[in-house]
Amino acid sequence: MDQPTQALHPPPTLPRQDRLRTAETSLADFAQIFTLAGVGHPLNEALNALCRLIERWMPGALCSILLLEDGRRLRHGGNVSLPLEYIQSIDGTEIGLETGSCGAAAFQKRRIVVSDIETHPYWAAYRHLALRFGLAACWSTPLLQDDGSVPGTFAVYYREKREPIAAELALIDQVAAATRLLLELHRTETELRQSQRMLQALLDNIPICIFWKDRESRYLGANRRFLDNIRLKHMEELLGKTDFDLPGDPVNAPRYRADDQEVIRSGQAKLDFEEPGQSADGANFWFQTSKAPLIDENGCITGVLGVYTDITRQKQTEAALRDSELKLRLLFEEMREGVALVRQGRITFANPYMAYLLDLDDAYQLIGHDLLDFMTPESRMAAQQDLTQRLAHPADARSLLELAFKRSDGSLRWLEVSSRTVELSGQIHELGIYRDVTERKRSEDQIRRLAYHDPLTGLPNRMLLLDRLGRALATAARANLKVVLLFLDLDFFKQVNDTLGHTVGDICLRSLAQRLLGAIRQEDTLARLGGDEFLILLPNAHSGQDATRVAEHILHMLTRPMSVMGHEVHLSISIGISVFPDDGHDGETLIHAADMAMYQAKKMGRSRYRFHGR
Repeated sequence: MDQPTQALHPPPTLPRQDRLRTAETSLADFAQIFTLAGVGHPLNEALNALCRLIERWMPGALCSILLLEDGRRLRHGGNVSLPLEYIQSIDGTEIGLETGSCGAAAFQKRRIVVSDIETHPYWAAYRHLALRFGLAACWSTPLLQDDGSVPGTFAVYYREKREPIAAELALIDQVAAATRLLLELHRTETELRQSQRMLQALLDNIPICIFWKDRESRYLGANRRFLDNIRLKHMEELLGKTDFDLPGDPVNAPRYRADDQEVIRSGQAKLDFEEPGQSADGANFWFQTSKAPLIDENGCITGVLGVYTDITRQKQTEAALRDSELKLRLLFEEMREGVALVRQGRITFANPYMAYLLDLDDAYQLIGHDLLDFMTPESRMAAQQDLTQRLAHPADARSLLELAFKRSDGSLRWLEVSSRTVELSGQIHELGIYRDVTERKRSEDQIRRLAYHDPLTGLPNRMLLLDRLGRALATAARANLKVVLLFLDLDFFKQVNDTLGHTVGDICLRSLAQRLLGAIRQEDTLARLGGDEFLILLPNAHSGQDATRVAEHILHMLTRPMSVMGHEVHLSISIGISVFPDDGHDGETLIHAADMAMYQAKKMGRSRYRFHGR
C-alpha cells in the first residue's frame, strides 16, 4: 500500500488541472484501501493510506481526517504529513465557529474553505497554533451521511494562502464520499464481529431450546439447553439424525417431521403453536413451538429453524384457573354492571355487560388482554398508581376511581371503577366493578366549560384568564422573567353591527379569534373579555420586544379584509400593552394598565399599539 501503482501518480509535469483529471480516473484504486478496512486492520491504517494517496494526487497538500466523537469533539483519524505535535494539539477539539475549518465544517454541516488562516475568524482559537507550524490555508469537508449526521471531516491544508479550483473541489468531494464509505464499511465489519460473538453467547445461554435442521429434517445443530432437554451430552450425538432416531419420543416424531416439511414447502413461519411431547422417561409435557424456514443468501430454503419452551406448568395453571373462572362467571354473568378479573395485568374473566361497556360483541374478546390498553393515557396512569398504592397497603386494598375508556368509534366512556384485591385458587386477582357515568361526566364537563369559556368564540373568558395570569406571574417572579398583557379593542366595531347586523358581527368576532390564535404561541393565552375586547397573555417573556412582535403581526394581519356572508368587512384594532413587573405586580393592575394604554392608542389615531407609560 505504501508503493501505489503508476496509475496513482499523475505526471508532475502536467498542469495542475490535468494532474487532477488524471487522479480522478484513478479512483478505482480506492479498492486497495478498502481491503484494509475489510480484513480487520485498524481503521487508522486505512485512513492514513487514503491521506497518503490524496497527497500524491494533490502536490503540496497535507491531508487530515478527523472523526467526530459523541457529536461534540473531533479526534484524530488519519494523517501522514501534518506535524505530530499539531495533530496532538487539536485532538479533542470541540466543534464550533472558532475552532478551525474542521470544527466549523462539522458544526455547520457544510464545506468550509479558508484560504487565509491568518485572518479568517473561524481560526480564532487555533490561529497561533496553525501559523506556528507553517499552515496557511485549510479546506474542510464534512462527511455528511444520508441521515444528516456527521461522523467526521476530511481536510486539505496548504503552506501557502490559496483558493481551490473546481477540479480540486470535485476531487475532494469524491474523496469525502470514499471516506464515508470507508467509515461505514469499518462500522459494519465491527458490528458484524460483535454480533457473531453475541450470537454465540446467546445460543449458549438462552433459556429456551433452539435447533436447526436441513430439508430432510436431519439435525444440523442446536443449543446447549436443547441437548440437555433430550438427554444428550455431546453435539455429535445429534448431528445428522432425525426425530425418529432420538430416544424418548417416537410417537410424536411423525408430527414433528410434518411441521418441518410444511414450513419448508410454504416458506412461511409457523409461530407459537402448542404441541404435546414425551421425555425419555415417559413423562408427558406441553411445548410452545415456533418454526421458520432457513434461507441462504440466494433466497433458497435450506432447512428449518425451531425454538420451543416447556409450558407444562402453565397449562396446568390454566386448567385450574378455568375452574375458578366458571365459578366467577356464574356469580357475575347477569349483573347490570361490568365485572372484570385481572391477573398479572391480563383479563382472565369479564361478564357480558363489561363487553358491552367496551363496545365488544362478546366478553371472551377481553380474555388475555390488558385492561389498561382500553384506557386513555391519563386514566392508565391513574389506574397504575392506584394499583401500586393498593399493593403497598394490602390491609386496605380497595379503591374507587373514575376512568376514561376508549370506544370503538373514538369517543370516551367514563366508568366508575370499584376495585379490590382478591385471592382465587391461590392466585392474586384484581376484581373490578364498572358502572357507566359517561352522561354525568359529560354534564359536569359542559358546566365547567361554560364557566371558563366564552360561548361565542370558544376562547377562555376573564375567569380562566385570571387563573392563568396568576400562575404566570408566580412563575415569572421566581424565574426573574417578564409577563406581557396585550389589551385589544376593535375600532368602530359598532358600525359593523349597526350596518350589517349582529349575525355578521358575531361571525367577524369568531373569524378574528381564529386569526389572533394564529398570531400567538401555543403557551400563550387569547381570551375574550366581552363585546369586542380581547386580551392576550404572553408568559415567560424576556422583554417588551415579544409584545411588539405580536402587536405588529396582528396589525399587519388585519390589513386583509374579511369576507362574511357576501360582505367585505375591514377591521382595525387598537392595542394597549402592560408588562410585569414594570406596570404592576397583580393581574387586575396589569389589565387596567393595558386598558389605559389601549385608550391612549385610540386617542393617537387607532389601529396602532402603545405601551403603558410610554
